[in-house]
Amino acid sequence: MLFSSIYLLSCAPEIPEEAWVFDTIYGIANSDDDNENGESDWEESTFAEENDRSTIIIPSVFFENKTSKQKLRLTQNNENFRLYLNGTLITNSSGDNVLLSLEEPADLKIEVEFLTYNKPHSLTLSLEEEGEIINSTTIEMHSAPILIGHHLQPAELLISMGYRGAQGNQDFVDAFADVLSDQFIEYPLNEYNFDVWIQDEIEFGILQKEDHQTSLIIDSIRNRGLARLSEQELVGTDIGRGVWGSGTPTSQDSFGNLEATPPVLVDGTNYPFGRIYYGKFYTEDLAQGMKDMLDEQVIQSPVELDVSFLCVGHVDEFVTFLPDPTARQGFRMYITDTEKGYEFFSSLSSNHQLPLYQQEYGYGTVGDILSDNNLRALNEEIQATYIEPNIERFKNEFGITEDEIVRVPMLFEEPQGCYGATATLLPGVVNMAVFTHEDQESADAFIPDPFFRSNLSNTSDDPYIEMFESILPEGVTPHWVNDWEWYHVQLGEVHCGSNIKRKAVNNWWEK
Repeated sequence: MLFSSIYLLSCAPEIPEEAWVFDTIYGIANSDDDNENGESDWEESTFAEENDRSTIIIPSVFFENKTSKQKLRLTQNNENFRLYLNGTLITNSSGDNVLLSLEEPADLKIEVEFLTYNKPHSLTLSLEEEGEIINSTTIEMHSAPILIGHHLQPAELLISMGYRGAQGNQDFVDAFADVLSDQFIEYPLNEYNFDVWIQDEIEFGILQKEDHQTSLIIDSIRNRGLARLSEQELVGTDIGRGVWGSGTPTSQDSFGNLEATPPVLVDGTNYPFGRIYYGKFYTEDLAQGMKDMLDEQVIQSPVELDVSFLCVGHVDEFVTFLPDPTARQGFRMYITDTEKGYEFFSSLSSNHQLPLYQQEYGYGTVGDILSDNNLRALNEEIQATYIEPNIERFKNEFGITEDEIVRVPMLFEEPQGCYGATATLLPGVVNMAVFTHEDQESADAFIPDPFFRSNLSNTSDDPYIEMFESILPEGVTPHWVNDWEWYHVQLGEVHCGSNIKRKAVNNWWEK
């Protein structure tokens, strides 16, 4: 909790001492476009649709009890916020001040508008007489941090890119539409250069004050086909946009590589909004401007993981979180495990037919996979060199115990053009879209269909699906999504081709 400071230079009995104590004002950066005219609200003057300002109330006692010789002055102490009275701008910069008066004594409501994220600000309210300050107080204010959503927060909207022409991805987008109805929006893929990777282009951040929330689109610097999407389709009422970072983008700058855990307790430190995590591929890292911004939010204290074994190099390829009220912290972490992969495949008949894997990888049966010694050596190295160390990092940095970890059977392979880096052999089931419900304990999970079967149209005859459903939390409903041609063989999955807007359910300033 942030507390206001009081400076009493002399006692003014006419105005009670307790009136000089103000609660801290919390606000959000006014970066959206409430009147939907294509301009950030910060760049505009007052208009009817504006809803992102916070209110400071100067109690009526200040006007009732001050003498005719006394003046009440409000001074802005720093930059990047401004004040309005009755819709009129009254201060805009550090040092600006205004004399407050009312014809009839009443509470005076002043609006404050912020530009910053997670920054302290302040005002000085002073009572003056004949040029001398006889009493004053500092009104503390704080702008909201940008919060990265996690899988225990209720989902409000899922978006994806769709193309319903010949050989389109209608099966993929219909999987969302059939379940989510009006909580799903499909944007036309052909108008965005057939760039399906909407997770990589944007991240929905959350801005929150006491009576209002907005979303902030963190727009990546990848600048591919979807570069125009946020401004053309998304920015508007209660949805703003910002870009951090510069220079030549790498795959690490895409937001399949930016996630947050659910709330965790780590060595006595509480992270009520979870902790951000992202991956580093050898020397390639998030753009420095993006890293700096995330660090400046403080509340989700980012952690870097080693993803040098992954061709695309994104954290969503090998780990995710699902709500589970039976778990110690209300969730379980699902992470790929190649040792479990070989255990599972060894439990199946070596003659189990895999027509899609024959077509794509040359593995016609489970026996073909198990007999590939080079593949086994690769996966043993990945487990020992990358997955186990990352699990230890999750335990140390996120306070996660082995009981909260679900090791998901999976194998990796070396795609052409990846220079020894890897991608999942099966569609990566942890690379799912988790649409959490209002109770924060259940969810619809849109999971890549592994097609680990001979009858491709019959998911009930798939041993991998049967196994994976058996290790899901009771409140998670699986929906198996066909992402093979458009996503999996292009080294992405369901999560990569979708994006979810969430809402915060607890208050950052109370934590």
